[in-house]
Amino acid sequence: MSGLGWPDYEMLFDVSFQKPDHKYTLELKATKSITEKAVAKIAPIVTITYSNAFGWAWHRDYTLAGLEMSAGISASRKAKKVKPKGGLSGGTLSLDIEGKASADPTPIRYCGGNDFTGMVTVLKTSAKGHIGPAGGALPKLTAVVFHGTNAGDVGFPFFAPLTGSISGGATDAGVDVSLGGGLGKAVAWGETAVTPPPELKEVTKLSAALRQWTVTIGPFSTGTAIVPQQAAGYLDDLHKTVYDFKVQKLDPMAQDLRDQSVDPDKNFQLDFDVIGMASRSWRSAGTDAARLKRNKQLSLLRASAVELEIHNRFPAVREVTKTGAGSHAVGPSKEGGGGRPLLDDSEAQALYEAKRKEALADPDPVTRRMALKAVEANYGPHGDQQEARRVVVFCRWDGYMIMKALVPVMASSSP
Repeated sequence: MSGLGWPDYEMLFDVSFQKPDHKYTLELKATKSITEKAVAKIAPIVTITYSNAFGWAWHRDYTLAGLEMSAGISASRKAKKVKPKGGLSGGTLSLDIEGKASADPTPIRYCGGNDFTGMVTVLKTSAKGHIGPAGGALPKLTAVVFHGTNAGDVGFPFFAPLTGSISGGATDAGVDVSLGGGLGKAVAWGETAVTPPPELKEVTKLSAALRQWTVTIGPFSTGTAIVPQQAAGYLDDLHKTVYDFKVQKLDPMAQDLRDQSVDPDKNFQLDFDVIGMASRSWRSAGTDAARLKRNKQLSLLRASAVELEIHNRFPAVREVTKTGAGSHAVGPSKEGGGGRPLLDDSEAQALYEAKRKEALADPDPVTRRMALKAVEANYGPHGDQQEARRVVVFCRWDGYMIMKALVPVMASSSP
């Protein structure tokens, strides 16, 4: 979680650290003098720039060999494109093309300047374009993709279409550009230019922190709010876990908290969310509305009973919020494993109707009767699943901790 006032810092296992925030950008450029009646071939040049949150950066230039642009002079007259001739000569024009892209998704593994030398693919959505005297956009590139890096394929989608401009020729003249695509090779120039990281120092900061623990109490006996005997063990285990955190993590930094004007005793306050539940069954209820109302009341009574047990064990309670969540059922296990989902009454009813429809489709009367019986017991409005007769307790500590972090040493501006 982010520390208060330090959004770039995260906390993992109670250690504050700064996320690297890797960023890779790509800038494509192509410059060429275009002569009338000649087709020029241009190999695009790209510069990849890397930076991170620690102040370290590098950049390197690459030629995309085999991925040529072709350009030739053309002219416009009355909205028609014609080859320049006579007094409409284009002469020589200077062509400049550029565009910017960013690695998306950002590579999980770090890639250095040498990692982008190798095979590269240019993806495009169209092939030709025309740059008039006032400049304009070229056919849109989808992305430039580098293959075989430490992180596998790294793609650079372009923010917007490449733009081009021309200068040095007749006002009517423009340039037709054909953009190559497909597979080529990225050839690096010289060495990678590196900006070293700044000097770092360790500092202590007051950071907002959060911990949450969960315990499930149940099953409750059908129709009662008497807390099960095993609940004492569950809550005692929760108490030990919470106060072990206090003794091991918060108490050693008590003086540092005081130095930051934080009272350690007031800093350790617990909030509880207590959610009571009931199964769907209530056989004496004459209607669904009555069944739902009585289960709602029962679930709240169960939450209240557990609230009393919490106050008996936890002296540093700031607030207990209790909720009666009413009728529930436990759904079937999902594909791929994991726990069975808890369904509210409307979800359970929808599942019940779907399962009942499946059972009724069985042509064998014996297996159909057995399937319908199982559906009624597990998902029907009179189902009494013991897993649904429970109370879930969320215990939350929300306060401050003293964290150690590395920050750049700022150069002094004084003489």
